[in-house]
Amino acid sequence: MIEASRVAAIVLAAGASRRFGDADKLSTSYRGRPLVTWAARAATALPFRVVIGVVREEGTVAALLRESGVKVSFNAAAERGMGSSIAAGVTAAAAFDPDACLILLGDMPSIATSHLGALLAAFEGEDDAVVSMSRGRRSPPSLFGRRHFEALLALDGDEGARALAMRAKTVEAADGVLGDIDRPADLG
Repeated sequence: MIEASRVAAIVLAAGASRRFGDADKLSTSYRGRPLVTWAARAATALPFRVVIGVVREEGTVAALLRESGVKVSFNAAAERGMGSSIAAGVTAAAAFDPDACLILLGDMPSIATSHLGALLAAFEGEDDAVVSMSRGRRSPPSLFGRRHFEALLALDGDEGARALAMRAKTVEAADGVLGDIDRPADLG
């Protein structure tokens, strides 16, 4: 187990959301609140060393994250994909000297704080990596120990941390917890 105070949580919110259309997906209302605030609030409910939101540019999403108690970091290379956003988040987190980084997606509104706690509980040391799983599929949120930081910093493109996640231990998530919003129809 690792204490939240030794972990930097990183909320990825710099994607282009092409499948969502022209609307700003992360600021779109979902169940009465902007979509990105659900993941931000799940992360800020635990006493992480820092919660960092990685955004593409200054704007509504950055403001929503700040209002949720999240420090904002910018990914100037966001068009290159999720890998570059993970690297930007880990770079920003390094200033806080965490022993692990927890990667969350800003478009996953059903992430429960209890699930984040289960990831922390399964973590055994700086060599460890723990990912969420549902119905046989690995998914963020994912927790990576310090030994993986160099690999996370080298990420680029749309693959994200998939290669690292495939070798990680898993924590089963309750049904619906790992759902994300990709299209307007997903808003329900």
